[in-house]
Amino acid sequence: MDGSVTKVKSGAGIILVSPDGFKYKYALEFKFTTSNNAAEYEALIRGLQLAQEIGVKRVQVFSDSQLVVFLNQVSGIFEANEPQLSSYQALTKTFLHRFESAMITQVPRK
Repeated sequence: MDGSVTKVKSGAGIILVSPDGFKYKYALEFKFTTSNNAAEYEALIRGLQLAQEIGVKRVQVFSDSQLVVFLNQVSGIFEANEPQLSSYQALTKTFLHRFESAMITQVPRK
């Protein structure tokens, strides 16, 4: 998953991969103004929602977002200092707890 913001648009790219390698690809365009950090959380949350809707029990997320992964805000090691990001953090934790297992891994930016 990845979120992106430009001067004109913001959105997210999400790819769900089944255990047998089938890929579900989604592109989302946000109809609201947002920051890069919020776009990353939006991508994560939307990806978790999609995974839950198709019946995924165990999820592994790969993201290049240092905010979401490297700083471990989602795991609670660090707390978000912006009110909006705190809300995203709480919502993300709620979604993660709905899976039998969930893991978030950082990948290098391309």
